[in-house]
Amino acid sequence: MMVPDLSENIYKECSWLSITDIIIPGATLSYLRLYDENMGSRYGGIYTIWGNIAFIVSIALWVIIERVWPFGGVPFCLVTYLSIMLVVFIISWRRNDWYTLCYGTFEQGIDMPNENLFISDR
Repeated sequence: MMVPDLSENIYKECSWLSITDIIIPGATLSYLRLYDENMGSRYGGIYTIWGNIAFIVSIALWVIIERVWPFGGVPFCLVTYLSIMLVVFIISWRRNDWYTLCYGTFEQGIDMPNENLFISDR
């Protein structure tokens, strides 16, 4: 059985991906999904679709940059945050949704679950 050896791997080139680099885009995409559901956006949620496309393309772009950049790692968040926010800004600006999207002034429907669903029949 092999035991991982950190002493041999310390000085090798690698790219670190912190947990916040996944949480922040995920929270942003969740917010865009919530906005689309509450605003009844056309085409199945325009912000959700374009936000996910921007995230996937930015991941591919980051991998390409990491492969060709000769001076070491470019932060993942630098590529992904910028691309998601740029795409969302352009779409919301063209649709005149920027203020509503940015400040969260949309109506959020809160449906409480029925209490009787949780009581078992005896």
